[in-house]
Amino acid sequence: MGGFVITCRRHGDTLFMVDRKKQRKSFWSDRLDDVLVWKDEKAAQRHANTLKFNNPQVIPLERAERIDLDRMKARLDWQRIAEHSEACSDMEMGWDGHKVWA
Repeated sequence: MGGFVITCRRHGDTLFMVDRKKQRKSFWSDRLDDVLVWKDEKAAQRHANTLKFNNPQVIPLERAERIDLDRMKARLDWQRIAEHSEACSDMEMGWDGHKVWA
Protein backbone atom coordinates (compact mmCIF):
# COMPACT_ATOMS: atom_id res chain seq x y z
CA MET A 1 0.00 0.00 0.00
CA GLY A 2 1.58 3.26 -1.08
CA GLY A 3 0.87 6.69 0.18
CA PHE A 4 2.27 9.71 1.96
CA VAL A 5 1.93 11.02 5.50
CA ILE A 6 2.74 14.33 7.17
CA THR A 7 5.17 14.19 10.07
CA CYS A 8 6.73 16.60 12.50
CA ARG A 9 9.50 16.34 15.07
CA ARG A 10 8.68 17.33 18.63
CA HIS A 11 11.08 16.84 21.53
CA GLY A 12 13.18 14.45 19.46
CA ASP A 13 10.20 12.23 18.59
CA THR A 14 8.53 11.81 15.20
CA LEU A 15 4.78 12.42 15.22
CA PHE A 16 2.27 11.69 12.46
CA MET A 17 -0.76 13.78 11.47
CA VAL A 18 -3.98 12.15 12.66
CA ASP A 19 -7.14 11.68 10.61
CA ARG A 20 -9.63 13.72 12.64
CA LYS A 21 -12.53 11.61 11.34
CA LYS A 22 -11.08 8.60 13.17
CA GLN A 23 -9.76 10.26 16.31
CA ARG A 24 -10.63 13.65 17.82
CA LYS A 25 -8.27 13.78 20.84
CA SER A 26 -5.29 15.39 19.13
CA PHE A 27 -3.83 16.43 15.79
CA TRP A 28 -0.56 14.47 16.12
CA SER A 29 0.16 10.92 17.26
CA ASP A 30 3.24 8.76 17.64
CA ARG A 31 1.34 5.72 16.30
CA LEU A 32 0.22 4.85 12.77
CA ASP A 33 -3.23 3.55 13.76
CA ASP A 34 -5.24 6.67 12.90
CA VAL A 35 -2.82 8.45 10.57
CA LEU A 36 -4.06 10.48 7.61
CA VAL A 37 -2.70 9.02 4.35
CA TRP A 38 -2.61 10.87 1.01
CA LYS A 39 -2.36 9.01 -2.28
CA ASP A 40 -0.69 11.96 -4.02
CA GLU A 41 2.54 13.51 -2.73
CA LYS A 42 1.67 16.95 -4.13
CA ALA A 43 -1.66 17.00 -2.27
CA ALA A 44 0.09 16.05 0.96
CA GLN A 45 2.72 18.75 0.39
CA ARG A 46 0.02 21.38 -0.24
CA HIS A 47 -1.64 20.49 3.04
CA ALA A 48 1.72 20.49 4.87
CA ASN A 49 2.44 23.98 3.53
CA THR A 50 -0.73 25.29 5.19
CA LEU A 51 0.54 24.22 8.64
CA LYS A 52 2.44 26.90 10.54
CA PHE A 53 4.21 25.15 13.40
CA ASN A 54 6.49 22.13 13.99
CA ASN A 55 8.11 22.14 10.52
CA PRO A 56 5.83 19.50 8.93
CA GLN A 57 7.35 17.21 6.31
CA VAL A 58 5.87 14.73 3.86
CA ILE A 59 7.34 11.21 3.87
CA PRO A 60 6.34 7.95 2.16
CA LEU A 61 4.14 5.62 4.18
CA GLU A 62 6.76 2.85 4.00
CA ARG A 63 9.29 5.08 5.78
CA ALA A 64 6.69 5.97 8.43
CA GLU A 65 6.06 2.26 8.99
CA ARG A 66 9.81 1.68 9.49
CA ILE A 67 9.93 4.54 12.01
CA ASP A 68 6.95 3.07 13.87
CA LEU A 69 8.48 -0.43 13.84
CA ASP A 70 11.82 0.84 15.16
CA ARG A 71 10.02 2.72 17.92
CA MET A 72 8.07 -0.41 18.87
CA LYS A 73 11.28 -2.49 18.99
CA ALA A 74 12.90 0.11 21.26
CA ARG A 75 9.91 0.01 23.63
CA LEU A 76 10.12 -3.79 23.79
CA ASP A 77 13.86 -3.61 24.53
CA TRP A 78 13.25 -1.20 27.42
CA GLN A 79 10.48 -3.46 28.72
CA ARG A 80 12.81 -6.49 28.63
CA ILE A 81 15.52 -4.56 30.48
CA ALA A 82 13.03 -3.49 33.17
CA GLU A 83 11.72 -7.05 33.58
CA HIS A 84 15.26 -8.43 33.76
CA SER A 85 16.36 -5.96 36.42
CA GLU A 86 13.17 -6.67 38.39
CA ALA A 87 13.85 -10.42 38.21
CA CYS A 88 17.45 -9.91 39.32
CA SER A 89 16.38 -7.84 42.32
CA ASP A 90 13.89 -10.58 43.30
CA MET A 91 16.65 -13.17 43.00
CA GLU A 92 18.91 -11.15 45.30
CA MET A 93 16.25 -11.21 48.02
CA GLY A 94 16.97 -14.90 48.52
CA TRP A 95 14.92 -18.04 48.87
CA ASP A 96 11.98 -16.34 50.62
CA GLY A 97 12.03 -13.22 48.45
CA HIS A 98 8.68 -13.97 46.87
CA LYS A 99 6.90 -14.15 50.23
CA VAL A 100 5.19 -11.18 51.81
CA TRP A 101 5.69 -11.08 55.56
CA ALA A 102 3.01 -9.42 57.65
